[in-house]
Amino acid sequence: MILEKVPVKLRGELSRWMIEPRTGVFVGRMSALVRDRLWTMVCESCEKTKVQDPDKRPGALMVYGARTEQGFTFRKYGDPSREVLDLEGLSLVRVPYLYDPAWKTAKKPDKPPGTGAVEDDSAPAPVATAVPEEGPPLPEGTGSAGEETDT
Repeated sequence: MILEKVPVKLRGELSRWMIEPRTGVFVGRMSALVRDRLWTMVCESCEKTKVQDPDKRPGALMVYGARTEQGFTFRKYGDPSREVLDLEGLSLVRVPYLYDPAWKTAKKPDKPPGTGAVEDDSAPAPVATAVPEEGPPLPEGTGSAGEETDT
């Protein structure tokens, strides 16, 4: 379970049932009944937090084992920073692009030529093709490359 912008009290309550290897990330193995009750508690706490402070926007994402192709499924509540996409039964997690007008209008730094700096990524790089060059003529009786001759 991954929690974002939730009260410390909720994190303390969940630590009774699961370990918290990183802030807001909880890992544990429990029955479906306990998992569902904990999820209800998380959803109620997120709702209370949202009512108390609308700017906080708490969110929760839970991943648990299920009989699917991937072997797990997701539950989402609130406004977590990750989106779960379902593409023909395959669940993918996407980090949404956050538009920053300052970045969009910022001038790119000048790159001096020959410094190994990466050039503009918008144009595709030219593709080098290896074309064999014509060499000197082969002596008679030797044939071309890869052919055997009778001597």
